[in-house]
Amino acid sequence: EHLGTRKKLWPQQRGESGRIYLPPASFNMNKEAKSFFYETLENVKFSDGYASNISRCVQKHKTLSGLKSHDYHVLMQHLLPIALRGNIDDKVISILIELSTIFRVLYGKTLLVHGLDLIEAKAARVLCCLEKIFLPAFFTIMVHLIVHLVHEARVAGPVLYRWMYSTERYLKERKSDVGNPARPEGSMSEAYIARECLNFVSQYLKGAESSNHARNIASSASQEDEACLFPSEGTPYGSVEGFRVDEKTWKQAHCYVLFNFEDANFESLKKEHVAHINRITRRRRLTPHEKERLHSEGFSDCSRN
Repeated sequence: EHLGTRKKLWPQQRGESGRIYLPPASFNMNKEAKSFFYETLENVKFSDGYASNISRCVQKHKTLSGLKSHDYHVLMQHLLPIALRGNIDDKVISILIELSTIFRVLYGKTLLVHGLDLIEAKAARVLCCLEKIFLPAFFTIMVHLIVHLVHEARVAGPVLYRWMYSTERYLKERKSDVGNPARPEGSMSEAYIARECLNFVSQYLKGAESSNHARNIASSASQEDEACLFPSEGTPYGSVEGFRVDEKTWKQAHCYVLFNFEDANFESLKKEHVAHINRITRRRRLTPHEKERLHSEGFSDCSRN
């Protein structure tokens, strides 16, 4: 009480043995919640080039290690609200979702100037709510810098076009090319030219092994002999699952294939069907929209005949 600790967090004496029980805080997670959190991070999948492989940073004893600075941005913007939802108190997760929204807005491709004032007010309110939840040791100078990010974005523009991740990766490659510390510039130039020459020549050497492989793109058999609307390139994700579609969905899919298949025979068939609709509706004076609807609905049956 003299330390100013909340009453619900005071140590409690339980049982005849007088054991001291420390109640958990609202942000505490039990063993099952922690296991679900790390399983979510371990099984998450991203688009190619969006983020690094965060699952490799999840250790067997349920800890995170080896995260890059960009990985923390991905955690704050997208993964943290999803992985923590349902595992901690609703008041805590609602504040974390608002914090994640602030980061997503500031780090988006575009910014709405008239909406930055609301984001700035929300950032201050979120920090006040976080101070009511977490311990004082949590609030380092980096946490308080959140309130200044909005002003920085208002002056300098979206963060996406001025952060240093790509530049730092490029500098790391150049530093690794330094073979002679006495002549770093010459070493970088020679290594850069040699790498570019090897990449260029390897594209014209049949059977040459190259370390510059395209990511997530598997080789597929050539289908130049037959026309195909959906070429089988790449590898499927997961196992194949069959499902049934209703008649309406099947007809929509059939029409989509017919109207997007580039073939001379189909183009002539489309023109004949349009001319047929114009002949039978000559006296009805239909609008172009109605004629287009009749064409899209009847062309599927016409192609069967």
